[in-house]
Amino acid sequence: MSFYRFEAGGIGIYEAVDRDCPKDDIRRDEKPDGGWLPKVGSSYPGAISFWTENGLRKYIASGLFNWHRTVARAPVMVRIADVSTTAVYEDDLQRIVDKNVSLQTTVKHLCEFITEKSWDWLKQPEDRNDTTIALQALAQEIEHATNKAKALFELAGAYDFLGEEETALEYYEQVRRIGIGALPDADQSRFYVQFGSTLRNCWKLDESREVLREGIRQFPEVLALKGFLGLTEYTAGNYKDAARYLASALSRQEQDVSMKEYARALRYYIDHLDLVPFKIRQATNADTPQIKELIFSVLEEYGLKADPAITDADLNDIENSYLRSGGMFDVVESASGMLVGTVGLFPLKSSVCELRKMYLAKSCRGLGLGRKLLDRILGQAKQMGFKQVELETASVLKEAINLYERYGFRELARSQMASRCDQAYVLDLQ
Repeated sequence: MSFYRFEAGGIGIYEAVDRDCPKDDIRRDEKPDGGWLPKVGSSYPGAISFWTENGLRKYIASGLFNWHRTVARAPVMVRIADVSTTAVYEDDLQRIVDKNVSLQTTVKHLCEFITEKSWDWLKQPEDRNDTTIALQALAQEIEHATNKAKALFELAGAYDFLGEEETALEYYEQVRRIGIGALPDADQSRFYVQFGSTLRNCWKLDESREVLREGIRQFPEVLALKGFLGLTEYTAGNYKDAARYLASALSRQEQDVSMKEYARALRYYIDHLDLVPFKIRQATNADTPQIKELIFSVLEEYGLKADPAITDADLNDIENSYLRSGGMFDVVESASGMLVGTVGLFPLKSSVCELRKMYLAKSCRGLGLGRKLLDRILGQAKQMGFKQVELETASVLKEAINLYERYGFRELARSQMASRCDQAYVLDLQ
């Protein structure tokens, strides 16, 4: 088991902050609350404190880590130890050991450490919130990275993994501006594959084609580039070119390392050629017939009743009900132009909004679209200044409820709810 100690200028981060940000410093007014951590260090003079895994998560999620990082003058490093020796004090958050104990430790630059930890947490859906906060911290630490291009590439890949392609594109573009040659050799062909694929997923087909073709010119032996170019051509409607590129890649896939590396992603996209990529865009009243058809069909699928006169009356004039009232309403559009998903945000008061009408067509579930919609709508809610998001749902919508709970929504007591709903939830936006 690993434990973590943050240091700046050779001393613990707490000591560095006390040195660099005196008690009367105005920056102290912005310090997040740290009262959740038992203050026991003074009882063990000269002892060394390490975070446990739970403590590390709490430290990052509380905002205290980010504040410490910004006020400490020296670069922040992370000392990682396998503290197998007896501790003078330990709890769920921290482990304190005697200063004279010999410890086997490794020291990593903060940027390198956050990158690795973010990827660890990405693999665990329940750690999504911790991952997002860590990635935000990583973005602010990029300037101190040993290899800025590499750090930006890792950041782009992480946001890609989260399904936040638009954010990923921003970091891929920054890598391109620095120069792809600044990446380690092994990452240069990967850059073209991932950047080109993400451009396709964002419907930037001309740019995707340009990036992938440039990659093929630079790395003609990397067959995955031809595979992803085939997908781009298919999405653009160039089926003959698509077949040619895909056949070229797939016919020799057993001999190519890149095809094995991206086999899962390619197979997924090939299996869903008629469904992806999707475009998420703002709805207009012209979408009303398709929106109603989708929502009412999903309700019927789960044995729930549509209520055009009351609960669903907002669908009669989406622009007035949502957009002009200070909310938003988005739809998911497939490559064929069919609407396959909806989500709305409706203001209840200045600091509270309600998540409404989040539905996906049956054929498009299990593709990560629910997460993408929820990420997008919650991000917009934060930008619009809301502090809480509430929602009502029905207990038969088990997949949706599982998703809400994974994102941190908790049950909310409501005396009145829509006729088809029997549960309410609320999420505090950080």
